[in-house]
Amino acid sequence: MGFITKSFPLSLGHWEIQYLPTKESFRAIQVYSSTEIWASGTHGTVAHSSNSGKSWELMQVPGAEDLDFRGLAVLGPNTLILISSGESEKGQTRIYRTENAGKTWDLVYKPSLAGIFLDNIRFWDRERGIIVGDPYHGHFFILKTQNGGKTWDTLKNLSMPGANPDEGAFAASNSSLSLFKNGKAWFGTGGERGARIFRTNNYGLDWEVSESPLRKGKSAGIFSLFFENQDLGYGCGGDYTRLKDSLDNFSITEDGGRTWMPKMNIPSGYMESLVSLGKGKILAIGPNGSSLGVEGGKSWKILDTHSFHALSKKEKSIWAIGPKGLLGHWVWE
Repeated sequence: MGFITKSFPLSLGHWEIQYLPTKESFRAIQVYSSTEIWASGTHGTVAHSSNSGKSWELMQVPGAEDLDFRGLAVLGPNTLILISSGESEKGQTRIYRTENAGKTWDLVYKPSLAGIFLDNIRFWDRERGIIVGDPYHGHFFILKTQNGGKTWDTLKNLSMPGANPDEGAFAASNSSLSLFKNGKAWFGTGGERGARIFRTNNYGLDWEVSESPLRKGKSAGIFSLFFENQDLGYGCGGDYTRLKDSLDNFSITEDGGRTWMPKMNIPSGYMESLVSLGKGKILAIGPNGSSLGVEGGKSWKILDTHSFHALSKKEKSIWAIGPKGLLGHWVWE
């Protein structure tokens, strides 16, 4: 399937570009409110703005100088949780937590087991959260907290469908895991046997899995999920080794993730994150740039070529971040 840009409506907005004074790469960002924004990235780096992006504070978590913080969750103006993506046998799998906006940090999780790799973190509320990691002994590794991330427990998902050989999740944008109220969650995967979506309705106690029409391959699959409600959701991705290839990089579900339908391919190619702008309008970003979709992804147009990795939206406030401190603030038109 191709993409359509003819008779496309006027743009909803554009990116206002900024640069943080750093060469670090960022793959996680969260807009907590119209004023509070947090981001995290390589070499234990964290960026924070408390004034709607007018100024930013850069900090480095002590003892995490060699870690890549590819996931974060903001629970309050001063409470932040970070996950590092890396091999546990090399000491690279850790979870840090602060309650004072990064003045001090607590190391709340560091597994002693080999083979653990964390991908995404999300919270249903201030107390209940979940982390998805790559398969461990044949099943995706799931951590859960019920006390705001102070402690984490491994879920014994005996009912979870097994992972396919070479199947994994992606720690590219902290967005291949999506949550909704009342314990609903979805996470996307990739691999040679195809991209799949796992879903739960009870805070991760039980899981089901569905096939996706997104691209299959060792380096391909679902990189981002966004649910507007408990039924309507979007997924994007592609192959991160074929950045300009737009084939099979967008799909939609209207039944809560049970079935997924292919839609028009996003023209910017391989996509790492997307959000809904409401009324069937979708904003997607990736290394090749940004694209805007309308009518639930029935048609798309390229917005620009800025290389973003992660994207976050809170009400009308939208921010994106990428390599070498690249920041984008969405300006509505």
